[in-house]
Amino acid sequence: MSYVINGEVMLCSETVGVMNRNQEYMPSFLVDYKGVEDSIHRSAEIPVREIILNHYGLVEEKDKAGIWEFLLETARKSRDLMLDILNETDSDEEALRTMERTFHSTVDKKDQPDEAFYINAASMIKTLRRQYPEKIREDRRESEVCS
Repeated sequence: MSYVINGEVMLCSETVGVMNRNQEYMPSFLVDYKGVEDSIHRSAEIPVREIILNHYGLVEEKDKAGIWEFLLETARKSRDLMLDILNETDSDEEALRTMERTFHSTVDKKDQPDEAFYINAASMIKTLRRQYPEKIREDRRESEVCS
């Protein structure tokens, strides 16, 4: 859920994604990936003067036109990469370590400590299993850790 203040400023929730000042995207679909896409589409339709992304701040004028497409593309790439990781690893522990190297190794630990990343990543694995079971290798559909 994002908030629009005075019809001019949109303060986006983490549902649309989390990006730091280096434009490094961290997926944030803890409960519902499909809700991420819905939230991005709904946010894109609201005409506002300013957009503020959590952990990023004010979106510059030059980036506003493409921000929603960027967030949507990055969310989809992140989802697909996480599904690939689940299918290419043999355990949730291995998947979490691979996800950490892929999504979190360059992130400033002040922005997101390791423990927070692992909690969030485990939740996202659970979400992917629930929403995309057909895209997950049959022997990886059940969780031994992330349940």
